[in-house]
Amino acid sequence: MKILFTAVLSMLFVCISVYSQDLQNADFEEWDDVNGLYEEPSGYWSTNNLLLDIFTASTPSAFVFKEESDVVNGTFAARIVSGVSSGLPIGAYIGVGNFAININDPIKSYQTGTPYTGKPSKLVGYYKYFPVNNDICDIYTYLTKFNPVTGQRDSIAYAGYNTAETVTDYTLLELDFEYYQDVTPDSMFTVFTSSKNAAPPFYVAGNGSTLFVDNFMFDFGTGIYAPIASAYDVNVFPNPSTELLNFEKQDSKQVELIIYSVDGKKIHTETFSNQKLTIDVINFPSGLYHYQIIENKRVLNGGSFEIAH
Repeated sequence: MKILFTAVLSMLFVCISVYSQDLQNADFEEWDDVNGLYEEPSGYWSTNNLLLDIFTASTPSAFVFKEESDVVNGTFAARIVSGVSSGLPIGAYIGVGNFAININDPIKSYQTGTPYTGKPSKLVGYYKYFPVNNDICDIYTYLTKFNPVTGQRDSIAYAGYNTAETVTDYTLLELDFEYYQDVTPDSMFTVFTSSKNAAPPFYVAGNGSTLFVDNFMFDFGTGIYAPIASAYDVNVFPNPSTELLNFEKQDSKQVELIIYSVDGKKIHTETFSNQKLTIDVINFPSGLYHYQIIENKRVLNGGSFEIAH
């Protein structure tokens, strides 16, 4: 049983899952209370705080906390703390997805990938890190695409960073995406962990290693940003488009749609009040475009689409 739990704990931040149009809440301003035991970032972020429900005899010293006093801006950040429970190292993490322990088959505890078709140029945000015993934090995003021939997901792009250095002040990260293929992805996932090597085969996590993260976004170039994770879902279809492009949301709140060319020029702005908005793009030159959905100067959602005449 101890070996089984070690495998479960170690894999918590290796196989992260999601099902949404984008990711969400990467400024970590919104949190949910879970059974009065702990809080988690709202939306589709997942953590291994669920293990607090399991280890009742030995409360873990690890996991993810809502940070209220030490933030970049806004009200909250995320504090990710590794630890030990019942003698097992636990590398705390935040990742996009759902986690439910499957004791009989731990691999099935995770489902990977959230639908996503954007092609960002950078992953940007703020972090600081206090490692214990030469621990290493890890921050990364993968963009992937399902390959029907192999039945597997191909890696389309990656942006990542890890360090064992102590970083005492919030520091801006600007991580370039390396694209392996010139195709549009269909999914992506993002992970923040305070102990990179808690995963197999190392099973190492410094008891008390602490990673702070705040205000992470995708940069689409020339200053165009979009949330990594957005609880405000917007579907864009068809993508690629030739004549008409649809934007569909779940409510009728009034937001602003802004479309940018690939070089960052604002080419279209429109108020978006109904659940569906259709734009004639027949006069848009073929190529890649970026969009933002904005309410009261806050970016709720963003991404990319292609025009192919």
